[in-house]
Amino acid sequence: MTVNSRLDSMIDLTKLLNCPTEVPQLKDINRKRRQLSKDYRAHALKQPTPRPETGLLRADLIPIVLEDVSFGHTAEKMLLSKINLKVDQGKIVALVGQHGQGKGTFLKLLGHRIYPNAGSIFVPTHLRILYVSQQPVLLNGDLWKNLAFGDGTLCRDNPDHMNKVRKIIGILGLGDFSKLLDTNVSFRDNRSPALSANSRTVSKSDDYSLLVVEDNASDEDLDDFLGCCTAEDESRAEAAPDCKWMKSLTYTEIVKISLARALIMNTEMLILNRPFHHFDKASGAKFLGTLKEHHRNRGLGLEEATRNDRRPRSIFFSPENTTEAQQADVIWQIGRGTVYETTSFRLREDFEPE
Repeated sequence: MTVNSRLDSMIDLTKLLNCPTEVPQLKDINRKRRQLSKDYRAHALKQPTPRPETGLLRADLIPIVLEDVSFGHTAEKMLLSKINLKVDQGKIVALVGQHGQGKGTFLKLLGHRIYPNAGSIFVPTHLRILYVSQQPVLLNGDLWKNLAFGDGTLCRDNPDHMNKVRKIIGILGLGDFSKLLDTNVSFRDNRSPALSANSRTVSKSDDYSLLVVEDNASDEDLDDFLGCCTAEDESRAEAAPDCKWMKSLTYTEIVKISLARALIMNTEMLILNRPFHHFDKASGAKFLGTLKEHHRNRGLGLEEATRNDRRPRSIFFSPENTTEAQQADVIWQIGRGTVYETTSFRLREDFEPE
């Protein structure tokens, strides 16, 4: 009887396990990317050697290229069609457009989170790519685990690594959290631990033990996810004491920790979906300045003297207003199913395409 009651579920599971995977597509994309990198590198080697003061290698002259890129969630309804763009490494690129035009989707395509239905997105193979979603994400663990996640070279016991992390969170205004890097004890003070009741949503991913904070929910939702962090449930606190520090976080602190993780990882290509959405005007401008310093120094908080030893940093982001967009080196406009390069002089306040 028990076997019969489980049979339908086993049949469904078997069907799922035998569904086609994306492995062949990923292998094909990887092969094409490697071949294009080889072709572009051969072309770059024929170019004059960059001047020493630029800190560039010939490989840094290989561009990021989108060729005939089309994407749609269904074949009948394409969101983006035949996009052709090229940008040099080491640029800050702002993607502007009205709500619902596909900015988030396009940034995911750049970040290789999703793949085009047709065409290709070429990023040189030696560049690491990091996509940062609009929603801040915390790991169910201590502060060090949250900040160092993604960089397997970082070690808590290495003084240089610890100093780097401390410096970056200090620049982002999280200096008070520095003491948490040495211990898993709870971080509590006299502040109200509650965020605005309608300012966030918390959801749990059982697969990855992530805390995803979005834009609408109550403190009860946070407590439900972080049950191990509530004073009311000591048994669960005993089971996972290293997440107690999260209980007193403000929404802005959660956002900054999520962004600090990206800056600590320090990839050559950084893609940020609406990073200023969480801040007021002044705070947004300050974080934009931090991003520009990260770009200029090829890594936030690193030694200026070793700047030329690091590869150029390329940053792609979607701004909230024209002031933020005008700080970029390149502006891409999205709308009416396409993306094209524009200038700050042609921007409209509502980001409506021409």
